Amino acid sequence: MSDNPNNTDDAGDATVGAASSARPKTVLAKTLPTERVSTEKQLSVLRAYAAASGHDKRPVSNDEVAAIYDGLAASSISLCNPFFADVGLLVPEGRKQRPSQAVFDYLHAYEWNPETAALKLGPVLAESWAAKTLTTRLAFRQLTKDETIGVLADESKATKGHRRNLEILLDFLSLSGAVRLEGGMVMKSATQSAPPAPTVGNVSEIPATPKQPMREKNQDDVEEFTIPIPLKKPAIITFPKDIDADDWTMVTTMMAAYMRRLKGFDAKP
Repeated sequence: MSDNPNNTDDAGDATVGAASSARPKTVLAKTLPTERVSTEKQLSVLRAYAAASGHDKRPVSNDEVAAIYDGLAASSISLCNPFFADVGLLVPEGRKQRPSQAVFDYLHAYEWNPETAALKLGPVLAESWAAKTLTTRLAFRQLTKDETIGVLADESKATKGHRRNLEILLDFLSLSGAVRLEGGMVMKSATQSAPPAPTVGNVSEIPATPKQPMREKNQDDVEEFTIPIPLKKPAIITFPKDIDADDWTMVTTMMAAYMRRLKGFDAKP
């Protein structure tokens, strides 16, 4: 990812002031990452926070982080702080910031595999307003990148002038694994937890077992039953011939539970 041409690493840069005054002031409903510092540099700022905080995990100032991240001014680091604090990656303590555990985990993982280290930020970013907003929609269908930007813009009340901020936000969500971005399409996270199984009475349903190859019909050890359903195709069910009363009780209970789970029917007493 290349740096935004509007990025600056120096406090008091005249071009920054001009760009800031040119953009119409908009009251955002949500906190967005700054567009003045590229995604890569903002990730580096997080690692610098963890390094400056040290084993004591103490809160640190912008100047202390700038001393670790040589080449980025403290004023630029301060631009990153509002978003990091909003999503829970940094915890403000007075004029200093204390990194969350996920940031320390990110720094440690980066030493071993820089390509996947940002996944350590996923559990925190998955709880952000942006991830939750997208998750509800991605559960229904995939979104294009432009559609995703539009959804985030609607939720945050952002204008077209904030598009770069929204793109960086999507960078954070995809790099951390909160969502997946592939070929211009945004999908739900591959690591997203499955919803909890519904219950039957006070007994939790047994998780579905892996699918087994379909048995051939008319085998000697099975019997096939056809159950007519009004105005629909009949249900065809195959049972083993040696089923007993206890087996039947278990099968009927599990069948009802699995059908409710498969179809999303409300559980009945």
